[in-house]
Amino acid sequence: MGFFRRADITDVIRYNTPDGEDWVDLRKEFAKAEVNKIILSSPKANDDLAGSLSFVERFAEMAVVGWSMVDDNGKEVKFSLDEYKKLAGEASQWLDRTLVEHLQKSIGREVEDDEKKPSK
Repeated sequence: MGFFRRADITDVIRYNTPDGEDWVDLRKEFAKAEVNKIILSSPKANDDLAGSLSFVERFAEMAVVGWSMVDDNGKEVKFSLDEYKKLAGEASQWLDRTLVEHLQKSIGREVEDDEKKPSK
């Protein structure tokens, strides 16, 4: 395959939880249009904490392909924003950190640089 190619939206990176028993799969690549969406919705220097948390949640909807969460009967629980918001503190904090780290790895420093610019 040549230098110019379409983003592989099926390739994932698995992140294991600190206890090693669970995992989350995040998309490895994002298409240009998706990167543009991410950058445009990223928090700006004057955004509050709610804006930053909302951004991470929007990125999660785009990036999370699957996870190991199951219900009390052992049935797979599909990832959704609603389920993400119901996570216990330690789990939600780990997933938030993992998403932010993955964002930095997958689209580079563009978002970080954009955050430093004041919004118009």
